[in-house]
Amino acid sequence: MSNTLATDRVFLSLSVPFGPERETELEKSLLRDGCREPIIVWDGVIIDGYKRYRICSAEAIDFSVKEMDFPSEEEAVSWVCRRRIPEHPKHSVPYRYLVGRLYNAQKRIYREVRKQPEDIRTVQLNPDWDRVSYYIAEEFDLNHATIENHGSYATWLEQIADKAWPLFKAILSGTIAATRKEIRSYAEMDVNQLTDLSKNRWGLENDKESALRIRERRRRRDTDPRILTNEIPLTVGVKEMPAYDPDMELRGLTLTIPTWIMAINRVRKKINQGTELGKAQLTQSLTKLKAEIDDLLGVIEHG
Repeated sequence: MSNTLATDRVFLSLSVPFGPERETELEKSLLRDGCREPIIVWDGVIIDGYKRYRICSAEAIDFSVKEMDFPSEEEAVSWVCRRRIPEHPKHSVPYRYLVGRLYNAQKRIYREVRKQPEDIRTVQLNPDWDRVSYYIAEEFDLNHATIENHGSYATWLEQIADKAWPLFKAILSGTIAATRKEIRSYAEMDVNQLTDLSKNRWGLENDKESALRIRERRRRRDTDPRILTNEIPLTVGVKEMPAYDPDMELRGLTLTIPTWIMAINRVRKKINQGTELGKAQLTQSLTKLKAEIDDLLGVIEHG
């Protein structure tokens, strides 16, 4: 049976490129220790673990696949950003970009939430925060204006990625240094201008036709989010399917729990500002969650 894992530029752009040394280190680690973490996918699309998947496929290293469940692309992007932001120094290019991507995704999520009647919202909005940047700022201990600046920065880099993917990767990896003003000016260029600049100034080759197709797919994805930019054969050694991993589901749950903890910590600080209805709904959900956790801990303890 033939299977494929797909890739989408939306999520590939969240995978900060490695330099040759780190790429070699990752390859040596995978060859020595195997792939210990699953490749994370959503609707069959790799959202986290692309580098590991590429190396494992090329080197016939067994790996497992964990399917995550997100209600929207923005939720999936937010999850990946929160997972990857701590890996980068504060104020570095990848840090600013990923925080900005998170902020932009959360803005779209909350825009949809605000359209829902208050009594059926699954997410309670904070009445004291008129902008999403306030709670993102609290989460990362930054000023809300800084978060909004990072949002613009991420948007410009996304526009560059649409038109000149090699240049986007070079800026994100630090191979090419660019000021905020320069990045904005690059984002405002059309495909031909940016491609010529990339080639003449830095020697970066770009497929103009490919860039145009990517932009068209982005436009089409607004009406059909399942459109993908590429597909990669799922081959693991001489097998067609990865070996059974008894810990795959356990690790998947383990990966999601830190996100819950961050959300709970944010709510704890602002709980007194919530409405009685919001507190009642949260209490009901937490009670159900606690019962499930207690039951699972009992199963683990007693086998």
